[in-house]
Amino acid sequence: MGEAARFLGFNSHGFPQWYLDKGYAKGWKISLGELEPSYNDITGMKFGRLTALYPEETNVRGRFKWICRCDCGKYTKANSSELKSGTRFSCGCARETHGMSKTRLYIIWNDMKQRCNYPQLDCYKNYGGRGISYCDEWEKFEPFAKWALANGYADDLTLDRIDNNGNYSPENCRWTTKEMQDRNKRTNRYITFNGETHTIGDWASMTGIDRTVIAKRLDKGMPVEEALTKSADTRKPLVAIDEKTGVIYWFESSKDAERRGHTRPAIWRALTGEYKTHHGLVWKYAGVN
Repeated sequence: MGEAARFLGFNSHGFPQWYLDKGYAKGWKISLGELEPSYNDITGMKFGRLTALYPEETNVRGRFKWICRCDCGKYTKANSSELKSGTRFSCGCARETHGMSKTRLYIIWNDMKQRCNYPQLDCYKNYGGRGISYCDEWEKFEPFAKWALANGYADDLTLDRIDNNGNYSPENCRWTTKEMQDRNKRTNRYITFNGETHTIGDWASMTGIDRTVIAKRLDKGMPVEEALTKSADTRKPLVAIDEKTGVIYWFESSKDAERRGHTRPAIWRALTGEYKTHHGLVWKYAGVN
């Protein structure tokens, strides 16, 4: 038997090596001779100085702890939540000196490393999967924290890469608001009008036209100038018909409907046919059959 059997006590079960290598140790639970999914597999992932090896089922509601090997060679147990949050990063041989392992800044640093290093994470494809990494200096938390605190870190700001195709480094990172970071996403759609180029969200803020309306207009082939200047008919009366009761509700405008608890983007989608209903109501412009 291999290391999994030695640490998880599989010797007494008599299962062949295939079950150990392909089953339990890969994220499956042996039950009545069948294999059933039982947890998120973090086998082989490294958290600080700890590398997750195999899961060990506890006697508490079928939960698991992970057998981990520390860089010093010792073994220890830890919950996956402790590993992912960074509260457990060694067997105890590396005592924390910075006193910040439970802070927001530490979590940001740990998340940065996770999305660059571990293909098991859903977000990996947008970071490590695209070749995005971090500089050698930021392998340790202390240099990252020193840079962050000297370059405008605040609890309401997020870590943002200036060049979305570049790595995490002092030269390519800054602290920004969530709104600014969203505008810097590589998936943003940029529109040029009158010599200015902005995202649809920025144009919506400048023109007062809902971003969903602008996007729909462009998707339908409307020229950029018209999409950004044509009135959005926000003051045009609307009617909403309850599908179940047939009751008709009257709204002076989409803003009026929003004040009365409805969502304007959803109303627009219902008016354009993308949504069949919104809040169970069929929406139409007043006077349109």
